[in-house]
Amino acid sequence: MIDRLVIDHTDDNTSRAADSVQTAFQTGKGHCKIVVLSEGKTITENFSNKFEEDGIDFIEPSEHLSALIIR
Repeated sequence: MIDRLVIDHTDDNTSRAADSVQTAFQTGKGHCKIVVLSEGKTITENFSNKFEEDGIDFIEPSEHLSALIIR
């Protein structure tokens, strides 16, 4: 667990949330899980900054890659 926040949309809280997400990605080696507890329900979202799916690694998009695809 990196942080626990109460969502209130203040500048301080937004900055804190951004810092926590950045730390989570670094600690999780490119993966981050957000868990939201709201009105007795638990919502879990998984995020990744990796270009992978089903164990397959993909080339990171770049301007040079798109030029190859268009031709």
